[in-house]
Amino acid sequence: MSGVSLLLSLVLIYYSHLQINGIGGTGFAFGNFATIMAISMDRYLTVVWSNRFPPSKRRIIIFIILSWTFPIANTIPPSFELISDFKYHPLTHHCTPVWEVCLYYSICNIIVFGITVPVMVFCYIGVFWTLRRQQQVLRSYTDENVDDSEQSKYVNNPSISLDNLSGQGGNVSETMEEFSSSNLDDHVVHGSEKGKNNQQETVKKKKQTAKRRSLQNKLTTDKRIALTGTLLVMTTVICWAPYSIVHACFIPIHATHSLGVFSMWLGYTNALLDPIIYSFMNRRVRARYRAMMTSLRMYIYVRLNELIAVFTQDCRY
Repeated sequence: MSGVSLLLSLVLIYYSHLQINGIGGTGFAFGNFATIMAISMDRYLTVVWSNRFPPSKRRIIIFIILSWTFPIANTIPPSFELISDFKYHPLTHHCTPVWEVCLYYSICNIIVFGITVPVMVFCYIGVFWTLRRQQQVLRSYTDENVDDSEQSKYVNNPSISLDNLSGQGGNVSETMEEFSSSNLDDHVVHGSEKGKNNQQETVKKKKQTAKRRSLQNKLTTDKRIALTGTLLVMTTVICWAPYSIVHACFIPIHATHSLGVFSMWLGYTNALLDPIIYSFMNRRVRARYRAMMTSLRMYIYVRLNELIAVFTQDCRY
């Protein structure tokens, strides 16, 4: 969005096509808002309602259509001069709608700060709440495994107290012989049953371990999704709040030229930060970045060694 809008600013203003520049800048800006809102809704459905609304092509197509419908609908009023009009602002050196028309200014701010940001906050609060429940379930599985392990140790390793045996009167060896002779048949009869029980307990533990690992992996992924959403909400508010304040129509603000340019560039920075956040919060993308940086360092290291070798040879001659 930033690159295309800046390119339109440089080329189309030179040829006095202000309306095309305004449509492009405004459309791409609101397209960015609609896209991150659609992504947050998709994350909410994936994490909170994963069983009822599984990922599908139909849902992706619906979100893509919505992401394009909102910016197109938002650029129609100033394009046809229904509510506002596109005008070159010397304060930001950019063609934008006339923000002095308070109705259009109110509509745009309601879309950004009244719809987009609250929907994102609601979606990621739901994600955080689901994370909390998953942590409780994972903790309960851990406690059950600990209890089962302690119980199996107690059952599989019975101990016979010599003091109790000797305290009943008689010799310890005679008592042990009586105990062994009387329980020999029981051990023979119940030996196979204990083996089956041990196998069942082993299978049960393996299933519980596998389920716990799957829950742990899902919990880690959902935490990364929640952190990504929090960063997106923060960047959206921080990047566009100064621009909205500078161009407020209800409150007369006498902004300086530097403040106007800064607010415009800060708004463009939002479109730059969003893909960076998505990239660095993705484990595979981070691994590829590390591989690229490693190969770049190796390339620079090899080239420097070659230059040093050539330089030392020239110095010798």
